[in-house]
Amino acid sequence: MCSYNRINGTYACEVNGATADVIAATDLTLGAASVLNVTNTSGTFPRVIATYSGTLTGTFATVTSGFTVDYTSTPGQILLTEGTAYDTWATSKGLTGPAAAFDADPDNDGISNGLEFVLGGEPNPANPGSNSSALLPTLSLSGGNMVFTYNRTDASAYLNPTVEFNTGLSGSWTTAVDPGNSTISEVDGTPSDTVTVSIPTSGNPHMFARLKVVEEP
Repeated sequence: MCSYNRINGTYACEVNGATADVIAATDLTLGAASVLNVTNTSGTFPRVIATYSGTLTGTFATVTSGFTVDYTSTPGQILLTEGTAYDTWATSKGLTGPAAAFDADPDNDGISNGLEFVLGGEPNPANPGSNSSALLPTLSLSGGNMVFTYNRTDASAYLNPTVEFNTGLSGSWTTAVDPGNSTISEVDGTPSDTVTVSIPTSGNPHMFARLKVVEEP
């Protein structure tokens, strides 16, 4: 059984047996605090959890760990898929076995699959455009700040990528936080957001920054 509060509530899916638990609506609105709780994992996946004949607005802010939601494959349907959004992405790119690992680099462009997932790259050397170096973050100076800019796909936002900085390549790196030691701004987009991190140089003659992404356990 599925139940859903159309404003900012919880869409609770039992996901039980072979029949999809479906809520049908003309227009379906998922508010900024909408949560999808999967309370039982029997049955087959992917499976339809909602249908609508009108307009879908928004996405679930939180989905139970181990599952991901597909809003776009079939018009008028929301699908629940077992596995993380990274798993779904790797499968969609045709990656299997060791080549599908988060830290693998099957196209040898120097960018791991996990980073390609965040940046919107193509990791499979069998597909066109697999060299994703053009998508790497950019670094510039503005006044007394080092400005680190990168694209973050909507699907990867749940990994909470972070930017770390240091005055050298060795020693401890510091995580950029706002408020705190940096200013972080985000420009929403589809399918990627633009994230800009401004870090004061504090008069240091050398500054380094890097993008850190950790696989969800």
